Amino acid sequence: MTEDESIIEFTTDRICPAYVTILTGTTVTWRNLAGAPETVTLTTEDGTVVTEQLLDPGAEYQYRFDAAGRTIYRVASIPTFTGIIEVQD
Repeated sequence: MTEDESIIEFTTDRICPAYVTILTGTTVTWRNLAGAPETVTLTTEDGTVVTEQLLDPGAEYQYRFDAAGRTIYRVASIPTFTGIIEVQD
């Protein structure tokens, strides 16, 4: 992993890390370490969906953050699995 990338992993009982601060231009990777397919959804603070991706077990999804702001991410089947990505210039 380099300065311009960050990794978020989730299993059936945790998501790590739940809060990430990154710089614009950083690519974040979500890894599904759970034993079932899971949907990761990224939204703005007002709830607008930025992107949504179904991840099979062991799969990864990458998203590059090109603008400053706060993004919320969720694992759909586990409502408590919510995190924040703070993007700074």
